[in-house]
Amino acid sequence: WIYPYSHPTNGGSAKIAAQSLTIHTNGGINANAKGYGSNLGPGSPSLTSWHSPAAGYGGLGGPGQGYPTVFGTNYGATNAVLQPGSGGAGGLTGLPTPGGGYGGGLVRVEVTGNAMVNGILTANGGNGARYGYAGGSGGGVFLTARGPFNGGTAAVVQAIGGNPDLSGGTWSGGGGGGRIAI
Repeated sequence: WIYPYSHPTNGGSAKIAAQSLTIHTNGGINANAKGYGSNLGPGSPSLTSWHSPAAGYGGLGGPGQGYPTVFGTNYGATNAVLQPGSGGAGGLTGLPTPGGGYGGGLVRVEVTGNAMVNGILTANGGNGARYGYAGGSGGGVFLTARGPFNGGTAAVVQAIGGNPDLSGGTWSGGGGGGRIAI
């Protein structure tokens, strides 16, 4: 397993460069909740209250009860995914708890030869930490290969937005989906 982190305040992310890539079943690259921190990133609504809207990236973040017309925004290119996901609103800026969920990180892999994926490439957004804070947006998965690309039946590639915290009967938005380009 590889766990790449993006910088939580400026979004700087690693690139994996390889001659060939084989990801076996039960292995992979996991950048879940390793993107922008709470209230940070281009898709973050940047609010620090309860009932907050969630972050967006490939899709809009969900609104919060306290802000029904505010959404986390879309950003980034669809064919060259180069940014991690944004952090959900709520809590103190950049801190994992209490606060909105971290955005999903960036899984960026450039292969000069063949690529075979039978395992997992994932960059899901983090869940709201507590007190009704919002979810982080899904991150990015960007895989390029000059040779043939093959995916097996066990392959999973995802960048799902994080869930809001629903404690105390309050509700906030769920994170927007991330971006995937292969």
